[in-house]
Amino acid sequence: MRDDISRPIQNKQSMRRAPAARAWSVLAALATLGTWAGVVIWLLTRPAIDVPQARGLYAAEGGARAFRWTDSEARLPLASRDGPTEVRLTLGRVPWDGVQALDVRLGGGGWRIPAMVGPQPRRYVLLLPPGAGEVVIQAPVARPAGDWRWLGVQLYAAEAHASGLPLHLVWQALLLALASAPLMGAAAWFAARGHAAPVTLFGIALALRLAWMGDSPPGLHRDEVVSLVDAWHVLTTGRDHYGHILPLAAFEAFGDWIAPLLTYLEIPAVAILGPEPGAARGTTAVISALAVPVVYAVARELHLPRAAAFTGALVAALSPWQIFLGRIAMPPSLAPTCWGVCLLAGLRLVAGGARRDALVLALAAGVALYAYPPLKLGVPLLVVATALLACTQRSVRATIAAWWPAGVLLGALWLPFIADTLFNTDSGRRLAQIALRADSPAAWLAAWWGNYRVYFGADFWYLSGGLTKAIQGIPGRPLALPVEAALALPGLAALALQAAWSHRKSGVTSNGTHATWLLALLALLIAPFPGSLTERHPNAYRAAPLAFMYAVVIAAGAAVAWNALGRIGHARWRTLARGAAVAALAGAMAWQCGSWYRELLTTYPRIVAPTWFFAERAIDDAMRLAIAEAPAFDEAWFDTDSIGRPYIYLLAARPLPAAEAQAQLVVRREPPEPNFVDAIGPYRFANLDMLPYDLPTLHAVVDRFSAGGYLIQELRDGERRILVVRGMNMRVADVER
Repeated sequence: MRDDISRPIQNKQSMRRAPAARAWSVLAALATLGTWAGVVIWLLTRPAIDVPQARGLYAAEGGARAFRWTDSEARLPLASRDGPTEVRLTLGRVPWDGVQALDVRLGGGGWRIPAMVGPQPRRYVLLLPPGAGEVVIQAPVARPAGDWRWLGVQLYAAEAHASGLPLHLVWQALLLALASAPLMGAAAWFAARGHAAPVTLFGIALALRLAWMGDSPPGLHRDEVVSLVDAWHVLTTGRDHYGHILPLAAFEAFGDWIAPLLTYLEIPAVAILGPEPGAARGTTAVISALAVPVVYAVARELHLPRAAAFTGALVAALSPWQIFLGRIAMPPSLAPTCWGVCLLAGLRLVAGGARRDALVLALAAGVALYAYPPLKLGVPLLVVATALLACTQRSVRATIAAWWPAGVLLGALWLPFIADTLFNTDSGRRLAQIALRADSPAAWLAAWWGNYRVYFGADFWYLSGGLTKAIQGIPGRPLALPVEAALALPGLAALALQAAWSHRKSGVTSNGTHATWLLALLALLIAPFPGSLTERHPNAYRAAPLAFMYAVVIAAGAAVAWNALGRIGHARWRTLARGAAVAALAGAMAWQCGSWYRELLTTYPRIVAPTWFFAERAIDDAMRLAIAEAPAFDEAWFDTDSIGRPYIYLLAARPLPAAEAQAQLVVRREPPEPNFVDAIGPYRFANLDMLPYDLPTLHAVVDRFSAGGYLIQELRDGERRILVVRGMNMRVADVER
């Protein structure tokens, strides 16, 4: 009888959805077409030759007649056309070493022609074949006395005139549009079912995480590369780069053992693109952006108004903390979304208690445990809190009968972690190094409390941020938008009051149960707890789950404000006040996010590029050149003093097939010290500080900020020829000592 009654209601809902679905499908098709047109226009408006985006050029100098020195191989991007491209280069060279003219090679599209470059600037005209994507200037390099740079020739001007139709660009745009079509279709499907707001915000969040993702942070962090390399090796051989078969609990990295989930998530993108930076950062960008609809769903699960849920999702989309995490391909990038999915599943289990809800939580928690080490403690605590709150609403017998399959599933998913903890003594090495220590229990508690409370302070969120490392965010910048501060305290108060009393004393209109609000409060308190048990705080990585909970707090604060405005008696004024408040808040957030985002793209890369942790994209060129030169040498030596973990960047450049690289990798394990890779076949890794610096130089590769680079040199050892790869030393006094 119940089915007969509900069937007409379901049919009416389907009838209402059908026109909406058709309308959204049309919009999705138009959006795909718009994507194609937008990409075409963007590609057509690019300059014919893009000197600012060139690789292999030092910073401009020279005053009135400015020029830029090249390194050994400058590459200037061209706007590709289906006809020939005429390129005009004005080149010269100051004969500081007595050499009046250099023999250089110019070309593009796979060919080079010789040319002599003398002291007087001279124009060189090249006619490149159709489809050429860059013009190349290859020149011998040398280092002037008193200068750290290795210089080739001077580039005074570069002009290009392309002919033919941009069919190649149109085809590129079409491929991008077709690739976006499934996303547009999925967005239309969700929008037709009443989820247009979270879908739109997800698109904004994804765009902010993907835009110029290779430029800021500049190049890949070594921890990003190790996951990328392992994804490639697992895909092609079923083993990680050390040769371990399908690690389930953790991957061995540089002596520590890192969470495995990111590596496995990267495999589909790596299968399509190869071990390229875009495969790694594209994966984390998508996972990070998914926090937006999850925040929206959590807010609705707490029965907050749609406007409040929209505000929380907007915070997740525009949050400096979450945007930054979404632009790096490291395990902490997964933490906010994984934490949010576990919380959402927990809220539904507490509210409903059905077997399906328990299975969903078991699946979410079982996977999230492998996302990031702090979640190894945080997720079990959240699961225990959820189970206790849910059990209070039903009998023990009913609970066991309903939830035992979820317990079996959770145990099976956590079994690899338990086995790794018990039998892999090295898996806890990193935690042992950074765990909080003190001389007495009282001192330990005081130190822990200092670590913990910093995450709930105004300085961390809205003033300086207080980060101890530039690789975790923009120095001196907070991790939230200051305009949100007006909603933070009301949100915290609402969360605490709703958790403390089942009736409505917080100003939040809610049909949610007392237990669901208590679980949300406990999730907020647990989120920074695992990270606070370690040293050096605040740490934007270890406390990453808190980024998700902050958005939930702001959503609760927005609900308080929304309901306060609802007390306005006149309906029109009430609607206008609410609309104006939402528009003003969204506008202020967008403006403040835009200011931070500009700094992220312009200032931040120059701050972090010289660090030892992020290798600017010049290292890709250096490794490519080293691999090309290596067959002509007996060995290739890489300097571990001037290049951080060079072996992992070499593996990313694929000098050998994955199986051969694994078989020939020689590693020294000397715990608690990091692992040291001594060799991969003919490639050797050692501290080369004692070698002469001014060896004959085959290639010099400068980074795009003229803040350093890499040298590829030749060393003679009797009859043996050795290729030396090292970083440029910018300390002239040390070079010339």
